Amino acid sequence: MDEYIKDLYEAFNSVDNEFYSTETIKEPGSFFDDIMPKSKFIQQIELHFSAELYSEWRKIIKHKSEYSDLKIGFEVSKKFIENNLVKDKKKFKPDLILHQSQINFHPDFQKIFIEIKTNSSLNAKKISSDVKKIVFAMKQYRFQNGVFISVNCNETRLLTLIVEVKNIVEKITNNTENKLWENIYLFYGNNEGIKFQKKFSDIIKVEKKKVDKN
Repeated sequence: MDEYIKDLYEAFNSVDNEFYSTETIKEPGSFFDDIMPKSKFIQQIELHFSAELYSEWRKIIKHKSEYSDLKIGFEVSKKFIENNLVKDKKKFKPDLILHQSQINFHPDFQKIFIEIKTNSSLNAKKISSDVKKIVFAMKQYRFQNGVFISVNCNETRLLTLIVEVKNIVEKITNNTENKLWENIYLFYGNNEGIKFQKKFSDIIKVEKKKVDKN
């Protein structure tokens, strides 16, 4: 794991799980009646989490010399080039990126491309939508690393889904490069205080062994 990924993971660890979700109400009604405690539900707001991660990451990197030519981009618009991964879309916005600028495409300055999901009910389609963008950014924009961040989702289910996502992406790209998956990381967290990071390549190996045993 390179230093840039380590710093991002340190920032991820610094985000309190209060930013994973927030309480709200379905029917506001009057602020003085008793409807509020009866209609509370948990809202998982991606931007709420992303903004705090951005803030924590900036605290870590702002005094480090290796970041002097780099900056964090927050939902910066990117164009699809030779796009066969996401049909009928010309632009996309990564949740966060670490790069130099929008006009410098040299691979030395394309450090990390990040997609974030705070949804607890993830499925292969939702995850693959983000992972396809990560793969596209690494292949076409030559980003060195990709990170998929998931909070609130069931850990066991998420790890199983990643193998399914890998198969979906490889079918579209006709690409089975193991090196690609070695440079894509999962950062995971939940409200029980569990946090970890793993390479997609390592997750895929472990999950496939489980399937083979059964």
